Amino acid sequence: FGLHMINGYQNNLGGYGEWVQKFIDMAKLQNAKLIWVTTTPYALFREDKNVTVRKFNETATKIVNDNNMYVADLYTCISDLVKEGNEWNVYTDGVHFKEEVKAKQGEYLAQIILKIIEKP
Repeated sequence: FGLHMINGYQNNLGGYGEWVQKFIDMAKLQNAKLIWVTTTPYALFREDKNVTVRKFNETATKIVNDNNMYVADLYTCISDLVKEGNEWNVYTDGVHFKEEVKAKQGEYLAQIILKIIEKP
């Protein structure tokens, strides 16, 4: 998934949604606990692309919620970091993240995983 996947389905939300559901159906056969991680935003100068990212995240999140899966909202996590300071403190090139931001992403995801593991 992610930005590369969205670019492939750019004008086809329905096709993307079907693909997400097929992926979930296959993963459920393994009796795995699934966590959907939203696609991260582009830097603000690519707001036109972020409109598309948000639409695809909304589509996927609805499907994920309908399947009672966990969601890790990295889109909001990164957006909040950008709001806290200059976006160039977050991105190396408008798409990829600086090492310290990758560490924050890892901490965020680890907290979600620990919550899931601790649930009975």
